[in-house]
Amino acid sequence: IRFTNQTNILNKNNILNIGYKFFKGNTNRLQQGTGTKDENYSLFIEKYYSKDFKLNTIVNAFYVENAFFIMPELKIVPGIRYENIHSGVSGYLNYHNGSTVQLTRIRNVLLYGIGTEWKYLPQHSLILNYTRNFRPVLYAELIPSATTDIIDPELKDISGGVSEITLIGKLFQGGIYYNLSAFYMEYKDKIGTIIKEGKNFRTNIGTAINKGLEALIDIYLLKSLGIFTKNYDFNLYYSGILQNFKYTEWNNPATIGTYQDLKGKAVEYAPEYIHRTGVKFTSRFIDVSYQKQIYGDVFTDAMNTELPNTSATIGKIKGYSVDDINIALKAHRYFTLSFSLNNIFDVKYATRRAGGYPGPGLIPGNGRNWLASISLNL
Repeated sequence: IRFTNQTNILNKNNILNIGYKFFKGNTNRLQQGTGTKDENYSLFIEKYYSKDFKLNTIVNAFYVENAFFIMPELKIVPGIRYENIHSGVSGYLNYHNGSTVQLTRIRNVLLYGIGTEWKYLPQHSLILNYTRNFRPVLYAELIPSATTDIIDPELKDISGGVSEITLIGKLFQGGIYYNLSAFYMEYKDKIGTIIKEGKNFRTNIGTAINKGLEALIDIYLLKSLGIFTKNYDFNLYYSGILQNFKYTEWNNPATIGTYQDLKGKAVEYAPEYIHRTGVKFTSRFIDVSYQKQIYGDVFTDAMNTELPNTSATIGKIKGYSVDDINIALKAHRYFTLSFSLNNIFDVKYATRRAGGYPGPGLIPGNGRNWLASISLNL
């Protein structure tokens, strides 16, 4: 439900938005059922599922925001949001050993933020934003993915804030578009994984700060040179991020023992850089695009363990780069032939480590693969 009202105060336009959102979700998750054992194929499950539990969520959310148009070029938008969240999980996680779960949580969360946009030139804007954020504990974080994983029974929600400054604009007759941002993100009670007695232990391990730069640059070469045509175009683009995502505070849970301080350690699966760049040629008859993606190294646990353990569930993952190409041939007004080749050079790389299925161990990325298709346009 949303209500919008436009008013005029001191000869300045204001737009007020008030809203309410209701959500109710119910999921019954059945896993690891035992199938028949004879030679006749059947989808019938014998006796019981090893995992059988219900997930329930009810959310009531209210928000208010007002856009103040101070000048034609300047807009300020403050807002608040209140959420009442009821969530619960019940059932058994392991039928064989009688491992059950019965958990209900009620949260009352107040969030707020403010945004400002200043159009200092007709096609250029400066945007400033600050918001308080909140992320509840996910059901996936409460349920171990493998029998070797341990979940902290006192796991808490994540909270924090985000500040960012952004420059957006167009140059050379709109032929060059840019979006440049600097950001600062705080995560309190960050959920992470450390090793306890040789096993993965998921808990609130401390406060993490992510600060960095993001960029998106899109160049339409012909338009930027003052050549305007619908018959063909040549496009260059780049998007990427440079970030420093580190732990700044260590909760040192009493159950952990004498583990070293995590201050200054990199957050799990947070590469220092991600780059995507490519070229694209479009015409009335054929489209061709080539893209290269580059990812930095990541650590898979909060302790930043360099070498893998015996089960390969922790340890550093090296960065990698992948190249892709896509071709679309417009053979007829009704037909389009498409071909894509991903991971052209068949690079061997890994994306994560898992404690359970399809692990435990290092999970590889996709090798070289291709796809061809024919589209009928009616």
